[in-house]
Amino acid sequence: MQLPKILPLLATIAAPTAFAQQLLLNPSFELPNIGLNNASYFGSLPGWTVSGPAALISAGYTEGDATWPAPTDGTQLLDIYSSGAISQSVALSAGKTYSLKFDLGSLLPPTSTTYQVPASVNVYVANPNPTSWTPFANFSVPFGTGFVTEQVTFTAITGSYVIAVYGNGGYSALDNFTLVAVPEPSSYAAIFGLGLLAWGTASRIRRK
Repeated sequence: MQLPKILPLLATIAAPTAFAQQLLLNPSFELPNIGLNNASYFGSLPGWTVSGPAALISAGYTEGDATWPAPTDGTQLLDIYSSGAISQSVALSAGKTYSLKFDLGSLLPPTSTTYQVPASVNVYVANPNPTSWTPFANFSVPFGTGFVTEQVTFTAITGSYVIAVYGNGGYSALDNFTLVAVPEPSSYAAIFGLGLLAWGTASRIRRK
């Protein structure tokens, strides 16, 4: 068997353990599609509950006194301002560790002096019905920076969780959320073992 013919087979063997499953719906706010150069307010979005002031912003859109950064994944981002918030319920596995990543962006010049403030949000990772919520983490991005990738890691205690992001004043652009289970050490060992197997098989084929 020639090397080019077996490489796709080796890739198929290794692929399932190499990538974790995305657990969030509509993670980059591409639904609904509002078209380019546009902005629209929504009380709810597919996969997300929206409360307070929030708007979908598509690539190319500007206002006379505000300039948003370009979306980092797809053509749309979500802007929450003042006390605006979004949340999504997810089913997790108790005892597993999870990684939540998202892009947080500030407004860019040219922007009116009134809106030249940092993007700031509180992130909540909580049971759906807690007696009280406290921020799991706070993130802030200075005006004029654009998007920065933020991350939190947590271990699930129960199977049901709410992932929520609340505006902490100012204008905060959000995009490209990912929530995935962190692979166990045994998973990394399995991937390494498959890599060695693939390398050994390819080496034997080259010698023939």
